[in-house]
Amino acid sequence: MIVNPTKERIDGLSGRLEAFGAKKRTPSPAQSSSATRTQDGTAISLRANTEMLHELSAARRCGAEGIGLFRSEFLYFGHPQGIPGMEEQLATYSRLAKEMSPHPVAIRTLDAGSEQVIDGPNLTSQENPSMGLRGIRLSLHARDAFDMQIEAILRASCDGRIEIVLPMISTIEEIWQARALIEKTRSRLAGIPELRVQAFLSER
Repeated sequence: MIVNPTKERIDGLSGRLEAFGAKKRTPSPAQSSSATRTQDGTAISLRANTEMLHELSAARRCGAEGIGLFRSEFLYFGHPQGIPGMEEQLATYSRLAKEMSPHPVAIRTLDAGSEQVIDGPNLTSQENPSMGLRGIRLSLHARDAFDMQIEAILRASCDGRIEIVLPMISTIEEIWQARALIEKTRSRLAGIPELRVQAFLSER
């Protein structure tokens, strides 16, 4: 939100909005059923990076064959409770999977520092709080929140192809710890007959 924007700021944004509107009205060659190819004829798969659900229609319109990165932290930023609940997360991830099916969706777990999430650990005394306990390290610290996000992602995988991306990995031990927690949740959900959990960890 920009409070009392200057005339120059308004004019600049108006121009960008007009350009965006014109682009939306222009038919995209990517909407055809043919595969995306480079100039030399090599077929490639294009995926979109998104952070909001309303971006899915634009991704499909541009010919995206899935979501290469969904930034889940935008569900958390500014949330009244600090952390979105199970149902809210499940609804978001399920919609991603359904709308992009049969193409894959890569969901990145919370990639944020404690200063960006309400009621996060007080880490202001760290030497470098912006790069310390954040990303996967924050998730491994706040395990209840991480478990809830992983469960929501795994449950949503019943509706399509989902990959799990872990952010800010710095050691192999962090991968081992995260995998163990993911597998523990997967094993628990495997006991529910109506669930067909199939999300897997994308090691990138």
